[in-house]
Amino acid sequence: MKLRKSLLATLLLLAAAAVSGRVLQIILAMNGLALRATVRLVAYSLLMVLAVAVFAQIVVVFCFWLRGKEKGTFLRMVGAAITMVAILSVLSGGIWAGSKVIFSTEREHVVEKNGTKMVACVNNFLQVVVQYYDYDSMFVRGNQVRAAEDYGNAEYDDPFVLPDMPEPRRAIDFDQDGQMILPHPKRPVVKSEK
Repeated sequence: MKLRKSLLATLLLLAAAAVSGRVLQIILAMNGLALRATVRLVAYSLLMVLAVAVFAQIVVVFCFWLRGKEKGTFLRMVGAAITMVAILSVLSGGIWAGSKVIFSTEREHVVEKNGTKMVACVNNFLQVVVQYYDYDSMFVRGNQVRAAEDYGNAEYDDPFVLPDMPEPRRAIDFDQDGQMILPHPKRPVVKSEK
């Protein structure tokens, strides 16, 4: 009985953490903000730990329940099916949160760009891309991309850790509404063949 109460408490804690995290993201998005990468990593780690705890408790409760029931009853089969669905859903949630923690390819740096303090988010999944956001605090940043730089398939993971910052292959700036600011086109050079 204590194990079932513990399972219920852990499930409620997991649900509360997931719902409160989502509500926080919605509130921040309504105010033009987003969580910084470190805060998201801590939140996903907490969700992963809670999901693993719920999974372990469900397995233990299911094993105790199977030992105490007669084989072949309809209730046992229905209970087994419901428990397996619960185990798979909790396990998939834990795998999702764990993949966010383990395979995170985003790094953040607080930098000064064009005289403004910004958060540079470096993503190096297939190629190195840096997106710049407004700096708000050590926990949140703006959610609107202000500038982006593409470094292509570079031999480095993070251009900010290099002694000299390399030149990006392509750079794009955005206005306050998120619209791309097009650079002034250069006049084409026409060569005459004489």
